[in-house]
Amino acid sequence: MKTKLIITALLCALSINAAQADGVSGNLGVRHTSDYYFRGAALSEDALQLNVGVGANVAGLDVSVGYLTNQASGATNTDTLSLEIGKTVLDKTVTLAAGVYNMD
Repeated sequence: MKTKLIITALLCALSINAAQADGVSGNLGVRHTSDYYFRGAALSEDALQLNVGVGANVAGLDVSVGYLTNQASGATNTDTLSLEIGKTVLDKTVTLAAGVYNMD
């Protein structure tokens, strides 16, 4: 019940119009998956996933932060947090990026 309430609250938050700053973008998604694999390993079957991401241009660098949670119905739940910093060079034809990825 608690999970359903959280998902409903997040979906309601999507319908609220908010001012967006220049250069800041974001995404929010909810989906159901029948199989969830990571690097070839099956992590769960029949799961609900929520992902949130925010990106911005800071001092000429593209910075993005993302969060994904996989709530499985009968297996271990997984949470993933990522941070990426990138720079587009050579007349916007090449992007150099580095990041950190943490999965629990």
